[in-house]
Amino acid sequence: MLLCSFHLALVAPFVLFLSTLAGAASLPESRNTEDSVGRLISWKEYAILPLDDRHGFTTFKISDGYGGDAEQKAAALFRAPFEGLDLSKVSFADFDILRTMREAVEDADVEQFVPQIAAARTNATLRQELSVGRIKNTVLRLTATIQVLEIKISKDQTFGGDTDYEEEWLYDELNTRDQLDEALAQDKANAGLPSRGVQWP
Repeated sequence: MLLCSFHLALVAPFVLFLSTLAGAASLPESRNTEDSVGRLISWKEYAILPLDDRHGFTTFKISDGYGGDAEQKAAALFRAPFEGLDLSKVSFADFDILRTMREAVEDADVEQFVPQIAAARTNATLRQELSVGRIKNTVLRLTATIQVLEIKISKDQTFGGDTDYEEEWLYDELNTRDQLDEALAQDKANAGLPSRGVQWP
């Protein structure tokens, strides 16, 4: 099953869930303090992503509609804005916003999808729609996780930090990329099926 991860503060732990609910782990804190010297470029300067209206989960959730399109929607939100950019120059302010958005996606899974799917055990239609929606939300979460880790690695490489722990998250310990591939396969298998999202917060 897929693992969930992430937390807002640079020194705060991510919460992981194995299968429906499970153990814990934490993403690394930022070691960089270079933002104040003006070397990092805010992607807001390029009007790539309207950050100010992205704080509420309901403004960027992708689970409503139908299964099968999660890859395109998640990439448009969390991957496309960074294409062609030097990730080490993403400002820490924007990095924090990205992490905040990522945390909201995970919170929606833990606080809304899991209990609502459990509560819908006597309603097969609702349960299936929520399950399809949860897979789409998982794609969104993992896409954001990979983007955050890649930015973190790029910053640490630029400013002399150790990237071993971050790379373990991507490739070894949790293999986030494989988790995303699994979620994408499930979403594609759900293509055309009604999908239901949740409200959070």
